[in-house]
Amino acid sequence: PNSKTLAFFSTAGEKDDQRQLWTVNADGSNPQKLTHLNGYAARPQWSPDGRQIAFLYIEGAGGGGPLLAAAKTTGVVDTAIHNQRVAVFDLGKKELRQVSPANLHVYDFDWSPDGKMFVVTAAPGPGDNNWWIAQIQTVDIAKCTATSVYKPSLQVAIPRWSPDGKSIAFIEGIM
Repeated sequence: PNSKTLAFFSTAGEKDDQRQLWTVNADGSNPQKLTHLNGYAARPQWSPDGRQIAFLYIEGAGGGGPLLAAAKTTGVVDTAIHNQRVAVFDLGKKELRQVSPANLHVYDFDWSPDGKMFVVTAAPGPGDNNWWIAQIQTVDIAKCTATSVYKPSLQVAIPRWSPDGKSIAFIEGIM
């Protein structure tokens, strides 16, 4: 948020191409690996105060979502549901927490201006089946709870808080 440090995912040094969260100074110095993740991770986003980094995470599973090409399922079909959740890495505590409810599949998110909540596009899991019924919801980070704030008649995407925290913008349409 101060343009001095970048947050990104990299597979550098990983044996199995597992993405890990890293930071690096804007001039390329001081790269630091922050996590030891096991699963799909994408879209790192700094908190408004710069003390935390949130991202989408599917612990213990691959990911990418319903709109990306995937290999055809063959053989025994796995019945486990691995929902994509919002995870937050606290830079001071060096601690990772998943803050969205376990039964909710989150497709996109944005921090509230005060850093206490997220607005998300989400639906009950499994994610590949339910993107079409996703709603705009808010997630209370401290309580790990979600509240629906808008049930659309069409599909929704890219929710974003206004800078004053009084409004939420998003795209709605046939996608």
